[in-house]
Amino acid sequence: MTRVAVLDSDRLSRDDLRALLAERHAHCVSLYLKLSQIGQETPADGIRLKNLVREAEDGLAGRGLRRPEAQSILKPAADLIDEPLRWQTDGSGLALFLSEDGARRYRLPHAFEDLVIINDRFHIEQLLPVINHEGHFYVLALQRHVVRLYRATPHSITQIALPDMPRTIEDVIKYDEYPDTQRWYSNAGNEPGPRGQRPIFYGQGATKDFIKKETEGFFRAIDAALIEALKLEKAPLVLACLAEEVPEYRNVNTYPYLLDEAIANGPQLLNEDELHRRAWEIVRPVVEKAQTDALARLSEYAGTGRASRELAEIVPAAVFGRVESLFVKAGAHLWGSFDPATGEAVPHGERSPGDEDLIDLAASYALAARGEVFQVPSDLMPEQAAAAAVFRY
Repeated sequence: MTRVAVLDSDRLSRDDLRALLAERHAHCVSLYLKLSQIGQETPADGIRLKNLVREAEDGLAGRGLRRPEAQSILKPAADLIDEPLRWQTDGSGLALFLSEDGARRYRLPHAFEDLVIINDRFHIEQLLPVINHEGHFYVLALQRHVVRLYRATPHSITQIALPDMPRTIEDVIKYDEYPDTQRWYSNAGNEPGPRGQRPIFYGQGATKDFIKKETEGFFRAIDAALIEALKLEKAPLVLACLAEEVPEYRNVNTYPYLLDEAIANGPQLLNEDELHRRAWEIVRPVVEKAQTDALARLSEYAGTGRASRELAEIVPAAVFGRVESLFVKAGAHLWGSFDPATGEAVPHGERSPGDEDLIDLAASYALAARGEVFQVPSDLMPEQAAAAAVFRY
């Protein structure tokens, strides 16, 4: 059997999801595993993975494959059983998508439900929380003697360097602009600024006007470096600085996606984890605005024929590209059958041989047709429904 190389990744993009949605094979195996926290007893993860692989092998055999053929498809998963250090990461999940043509393995920051699904397409419902929070954002932490820019996601934060970004205010100040009576220089071993001068420390002769002018020039230089580096971006930017400097930076900012709320704290007092946590608290409502707006439309269209919470209506609408936005209850599965010839979806009380997850089916087709799909807690679902949708027409 000819196989392509196995793809391993720690990140799932919307392009990856679209590639998964486009694949159709006689045997598509979707395997999800919830991983233990680092520091806890992790051998159980390998045992559970082994059990899931065995379940998948039995499922493939039940579909008529010989055991050697089934084992060939599942080899990229079986190879991980005795190599836990390759895939065990703190508080995350393992998602594997295997077929006759190859495999994709993702280590992702989401606690999946242990699950094996075999179909002619991949099961993607558990990926929805990862995709819904895929977007990145930036954090600008600044004070007069420290400037740091970070690129962050909901799960990580990384400091990045910009070639034209001033490191401190001394990189920007023109020292001969002010009379000597207005400042003096320390010999306290600080790193020299431009032209070898030491950082400025203000004495009684320094006026607020001088400090304000220097700060404004400093902030303008930061803004210019940001605009040059982020000119093609639409990612949110969170500012972290002293409260009194927030309006001063806003006055010179030209990056259009600087958020209104800032971390009004001396950034030097925050470690990266705390900075990331507080920034994500600010960014999260912005990232989730699409979901909030779609929920409002769901309420607006209730009872008009433009919305439904019945999967028997939602599934065919998704298959035929009519779903504008779809909400599915976190952790819910509803097994049943769908006849593409008649467009009839029939939910079943219990899972029967040949059934598929109608919630996942609706989500897959809605995403393929560029609809919005959100996995939400049960308390946000109307009348505790398993799924609800707004239709395009």
